[in-house]
Amino acid sequence: HLPLIPGERVLYKAFGYIWQDEGIVKSWVPGIWNVTNERLILWVKTPRKAIFETPLASLRVFRVPASHETRQDLELVYPDGRARISLSERDEFEEALARATTDATAISV
Repeated sequence: HLPLIPGERVLYKAFGYIWQDEGIVKSWVPGIWNVTNERLILWVKTPRKAIFETPLASLRVFRVPASHETRQDLELVYPDGRARISLSERDEFEEALARATTDATAISV
C-alpha cells in the first residue's frame, strides 16, 4: 500500500525507527524504511501512511552513537531538517542508499 510515483520502485526494505520529539512526547516510532529509486520513505502500518519521506538527491546520512544495544543509529540531513533513525541492519541500509543514489545519478545524466 506504499504510494509510489510513476516509475518509482522499491529497492530495499528494513524495519527500523525514527525518533520523534514533539512537545512533551518523545519516542521511537517503528515502521518500515523503504529505499526507492527516488525517495526514502518510512511507512507505518497504523494509520497506514508515510510519516517520513525525502528525495534521495538531497539526503545526507551520518553515523551517530547508538541509543540502544541492538540497533544502530543514523542521522539523516535533508532540506527540511534532520532526523535520527535506528535500525538493526544499518550497513545493508547504507549500502542500499548508496546503490539507489548511484542508480538515480546514472539515470538522470
